[in-house]
Amino acid sequence: MSRDLLRRKKRRFLKAGGMNPPVDLSDTILVNKGGNIETAFSSDTAAGPGTDPSTDRITGTAAENNGYAEEQKEDYYDLVFAEFLAPQPVPVEIVPRFIRRGKKAAVMLLCVLLSLTFAYNAGYIDVLQTEVDSFVTGTVQTTEQEPDEHVMPEYLGGVVEESRNGVLTLFLTCDGETVEYTIQKESVTVEGLLEFAGVTLSDEDTVEPGMYQSLEDRDSVTVTRIRHSEYTVRETIPASTDIKLTPLLYDGRQRELYAYQKEDGEKELTYRDEYINGEMTKHELIGETVITSPVNSLTLEGASVSMSSINGARFTDIMISGNAPESYISCITGYCTAYNFDEGVWGASGMYLSQGFVAVDPSVIPYGSLLYITNSDGSFVYGWAIAADYCEAAALGIVSVDLFFDTYEETLLFGKHLMNIYVVKQLYRDELQQYVARQGYFDSRVPGRP
Repeated sequence: MSRDLLRRKKRRFLKAGGMNPPVDLSDTILVNKGGNIETAFSSDTAAGPGTDPSTDRITGTAAENNGYAEEQKEDYYDLVFAEFLAPQPVPVEIVPRFIRRGKKAAVMLLCVLLSLTFAYNAGYIDVLQTEVDSFVTGTVQTTEQEPDEHVMPEYLGGVVEESRNGVLTLFLTCDGETVEYTIQKESVTVEGLLEFAGVTLSDEDTVEPGMYQSLEDRDSVTVTRIRHSEYTVRETIPASTDIKLTPLLYDGRQRELYAYQKEDGEKELTYRDEYINGEMTKHELIGETVITSPVNSLTLEGASVSMSSINGARFTDIMISGNAPESYISCITGYCTAYNFDEGVWGASGMYLSQGFVAVDPSVIPYGSLLYITNSDGSFVYGWAIAADYCEAAALGIVSVDLFFDTYEETLLFGKHLMNIYVVKQLYRDELQQYVARQGYFDSRVPGRP
């Protein structure tokens, strides 16, 4: 401290009443300006520059003694002012209470540190140093970390419990690859992991384990991508050649019917494919629609066969023996001709017409009669037949029966032949119901069972 500053402080001290010494000068040891210890003096004795060794008193003239006394007072005030500037000691009775409070604070701080250490070892505190610094200094320290795309930074949907060690390592297999994810502090469900990884599931996808299953450390989750694809394609239906056996040609000889030329058809097919993780595992046909039917060509091939499509054994147990039935009602020998219509036509009896149904004079051969028709030598056999249509030529007596053929070419090949017509039995409505096309005509012209 500079001398000028000390002088100013001393003057302020003296003005404040520091001139009155607090103790008896006779009992005070003064220090001179040189720093040597002087003897005590009495305030009421005039002391001079000299001293008497026998009385230990200051000797000299009054003027000299007064000047010396003033000088000693000045030194005394310097000493008192120095003690005023010095720091004051703490009272003795205050120290024990302060020490007791300091001990309690130290013990409390030690307990806090021990608790934080235990919590850190148990896995409940990530960064112990940050917590301690915040407690001691009263400040909050934060550490910025770059985000990791495979580390869950905070609570995410599906969290159910806190992990013991605060970190989970999980493996997610999806779209052909397995990725490791690290999630801090908390355990998640499968749903939470998928949300964190940014995996979106379709309605067909499956996940193992289930969406709400809680995951533990190093668990694996597998997502199976399932896709179904439906599509339609058009395909050609190739036409083929139909072979029809007929007794109108010599055995083995063929004749192509030009009215039945080949024409391919077309169909629409619907397929359904299943893909698992990008690989097709199933391919199946789930629908087929024919757009246009193919037209097959028809070739006649000669063979010793019956022309009729009627199975006589269904209506009678009479056998054919020697080119004729074993029993019959009557036999008519006469000329037979042939005719043809498109598929789906019906005759005068109300029944559909096809090969095996013939036209007759119903006054001679009633509708519904079961017939067997063949030539005399058996070289041509029409076979079993049912009287189902009206023949004008038969009513006029020109022919006996007009035979129905499926193709116009066959009617030309047949022409007109002398045939034996065997009337075997009368069939009734209940036996011919499956051939009905027009129920009214059928009921009125085909006899019922008596």
